[in-house]
Amino acid sequence: MLRVLMVEDQEADAELTARSLRRSGLEFEWERVETEAAFRAALARGPDVVLSDGNVPGFGGLAALAIVRAEAPQIPFIVLSGAPFDHRAQAAIAAGAADFICKADLGALAPAIARVL
Repeated sequence: MLRVLMVEDQEADAELTARSLRRSGLEFEWERVETEAAFRAALARGPDVVLSDGNVPGFGGLAALAIVRAEAPQIPFIVLSGAPFDHRAQAAIAAGAADFICKADLGALAPAIARVL
């Protein structure tokens, strides 16, 4: 079973993402975190993919990406953003994120996950 780690400060957004993935037919379990400590603990449990909001107050996508690149570079990292390709997404792609998906187009997420895995 696919294990998804979500860095997301809004529980409703995480639920929406999970529903979209379920509608795509993906079988997975997921965990939502919004702090660095919780992220590090969840990362140690070995997720298959990390989905990160580009802007989590206090602990954003770039910080999470840096941790993944340093500690678990084999885990694909996908940035989710409420805005079309914004500066944080550009920076994340430049720093090694596998993909960027706009939250308005969550239908593109399951194919992106399949691509990066």
